[in-house]
Amino acid sequence: MQILRGLGYGKHTTENKTIEEAKFLLDILRSRNEHPIDPECLLGMSVSNVLCSLLYGHRFEYDDERFQNLVGVCICIFLLDL
Repeated sequence: MQILRGLGYGKHTTENKTIEEAKFLLDILRSRNEHPIDPECLLGMSVSNVLCSLLYGHRFEYDDERFQNLVGVCICIFLLDL
């Protein structure tokens, strides 16, 4: 828990970054104009962006191909349940 708190867990910074990223996610979802989507990748990118923003001070655009690949690999790793 100390490590998470050192990274901002439970502080206003974390809340602000999460709210900011939620706005980006909502914009993407609204732009889909009611077309069906698989939210797994979008949610993965959203969570990853919050973490990147807290750790590195930078967020990625959802259409960044390198970021999409990175999130895709992370999702695969979690699905493998290593």
